[in-house]
Amino acid sequence: MRTAPPDRAPAVTVEGLVKRYGRTTAVDGLDLELPTGSVLALLGPNGAGKTTTVEICEGFLRADAGEVRVLGVDPAGAPDALRARIGVMPQGGGAYPGVHAAEMLRLVAACSAHPLDIGWLSTVLGLDGCARTPYKRLSGGQQQRLALACAIVGRPELVFLDEPTAGMDPQGRRLVWELIRALRRDGVSVLLTTHLMEEAEALADQVVIVDGGRVVAQGSPAALTATGGQQELRFRARPGMDVAALAAALPAGYGADEPVAGRYVVQGRIDPAVLSTITNWCAENGALADDVQVARRSSRTSSWSSPGGSCGHDATDVPQRHLHAPAARARPSRCSPPSPAPSCASHCATASRCCSRCWSRSCCSSGSRCWPWCRCPSRGSPPSRRACSRSP
Repeated sequence: MRTAPPDRAPAVTVEGLVKRYGRTTAVDGLDLELPTGSVLALLGPNGAGKTTTVEICEGFLRADAGEVRVLGVDPAGAPDALRARIGVMPQGGGAYPGVHAAEMLRLVAACSAHPLDIGWLSTVLGLDGCARTPYKRLSGGQQQRLALACAIVGRPELVFLDEPTAGMDPQGRRLVWELIRALRRDGVSVLLTTHLMEEAEALADQVVIVDGGRVVAQGSPAALTATGGQQELRFRARPGMDVAALAAALPAGYGADEPVAGRYVVQGRIDPAVLSTITNWCAENGALADDVQVARRSSRTSSWSSPGGSCGHDATDVPQRHLHAPAARARPSRCSPPSPAPSCASHCATASRCCSRCWSRSCCSSGSRCWPWCRCPSRGSPPSRRACSRSP
């Protein structure tokens, strides 16, 4: 993982951050640090406090407690000196509904001292074909790409990207990934939120997983998805919860136990998808998983060691005059529903197709991991159906 040199202060530092809305605590003592020139991915379920944290760092909201420093400055009130050095891609887009895409990008570029060439940027992000289309008539993916262009056109030192690939097709997502990698190579610090583990693994130096406004796990993607040897996840929560129900919510082959009152242990390969399932299960039972620890037992000794590793990144260059089509995917093999079957089985097209947003198993047709943050009954609409090849 790349870290900032000792003489360079972190781009973002958050310590003990608290934000309340009435009686609801959206962020509860959150800590994170983004080294200069690196990418940090903030992951968590809806309502975990990701966007609130980012908006406080951007200066749109004021914290109720804690300390926040962005490029060495308190972002409260968004001082002009700080605004000139950061780029912001909000979750809602943020453009005027009736303005043309090209006009919006030119307007934002005109506010910058040394903007990027907007013609080149439009080509890179595939906006040439919709340059004269009003913002309100753009597709969701086009709106996202325009918002990203507006965030980086001013050559910022630090960029905040709130779910930058939401609503994009695979080609658009890959294009955005390549652009974020180019920003990182140029020394730009990036703090992004996402629901996709595949995205975090591809882009981030550091991943911070948030639930209930608190950090439940953090580390490099390689450390969080480390394999080899028998793994266990330990956490504290309200004593007396039904561990059999927890084991049933996990993929086949996993076990759960409460050896000491209020202290739980889950055995099996621990990856972010499994961690997500555990924290969601605790939330459904009115509990918060606290003091989460992942350990790996060596096959030769009984000693415990913290999982570690480093994250590799592609060196793909941003395309200059054309878009790269995504690589063709191998045809997925057929799979059978897990046992017990998920409560969302009714949304599956057939027994050989599975809902990739609900199964805790890694079963994307691309072979990458998903973030199944919640099960179907708690969602407002059925998740997408995707053919899959169930992981071993």
